[in-house]
Amino acid sequence: MDAINTYMDSINLPYVQRIKVREFYELSLDLYRNKHYQHLLRFLSPALRGMVAAHMHESWITQISFFQAPTDEEMSEFVTAISMALQPVAFSPMEVVLKVGYRNSRMFII
Repeated sequence: MDAINTYMDSINLPYVQRIKVREFYELSLDLYRNKHYQHLLRFLSPALRGMVAAHMHESWITQISFFQAPTDEEMSEFVTAISMALQPVAFSPMEVVLKVGYRNSRMFII
């Protein structure tokens, strides 16, 4: 937080905007921690990566009917692939994520 405060001081960011930036950083700490952990997974062997990814995400991914696979083996492989492709993103309160009619190249799981 010190670095962001120093940065905001150097650009003379208005007080109200500083509060919004600090709130965002505080709410995003878990996001950045999880991004770091996901990076660490890439150094594991494929089998270990799958084991850890399944442990982290299987419980909620398997609850999404759109993500169902016909066999347990395919589901396990799918969970691993989806888990490794996930890219956590944070948005500020009231920030527009999607617009009607806008062609999007990403899928959001909220």
